[in-house]
Amino acid sequence: MVEFILGMFVGLWLWPWWGLGIFGILFIADSILCDKDNAFFGTILMVLGMGLLVWLAGDHNPFALIWNNLAHILGFLILYFVMGAAWSMIKWRFFLASLVREAKQDFKRWDHKHVADFVRPDESYAKNNAGRIMGWIGHWPMSIVGTFLGDIMLRGLVNLCEWIYESLSKAYEGMGNQAFAGLEHEAEEARRSKLEAEAALADVQAMDEERQLDHAFGKDRQ
Repeated sequence: MVEFILGMFVGLWLWPWWGLGIFGILFIADSILCDKDNAFFGTILMVLGMGLLVWLAGDHNPFALIWNNLAHILGFLILYFVMGAAWSMIKWRFFLASLVREAKQDFKRWDHKHVADFVRPDESYAKNNAGRIMGWIGHWPMSIVGTFLGDIMLRGLVNLCEWIYESLSKAYEGMGNQAFAGLEHEAEEARRSKLEAEAALADVQAMDEERQLDHAFGKDRQ
């Protein structure tokens, strides 16, 4: 069976460039579909796509190839699904960790009342993710690639960007303060002038009111 598996991979790399390109597109599409809990459509896409590629790019009849190597293929499928089961356990742990991170972020934003009302999300139960987990089992090579690119590399890139931002946040704020220092000074002077003008106007109005009162009392005395 080992020779059969090695022969499959060697035969794959002997395909023409367009065959390898189509295989890569199928692989990426299936990774996305598996991650979006649509493994059924991904399975149909891969089975039909690989059958056509074996026929057109590999120059083999896919049905004859399966029939002539039935025992090897059955052994390969057993090994394939055992590895898929192992990967599904690892992927499920990654999935739960992502849900816990989201819940912790919510806890930071919530007050004590909302935290007390917290309920474990429905998608954290395996029974509510049967399709997703079966997709991980049946499409584990694509799931591994999707996890590495989407979960590990992307999260690492996000964490790196957050660390750089936090390290340079004071420098960013200093540049912003420096850039607007002149305008803020002019605005402060304008506010001070406005307050002084309003105070002067209030004094003038108060003096006018006093004169009017004095004038009115003067008339009453007369």
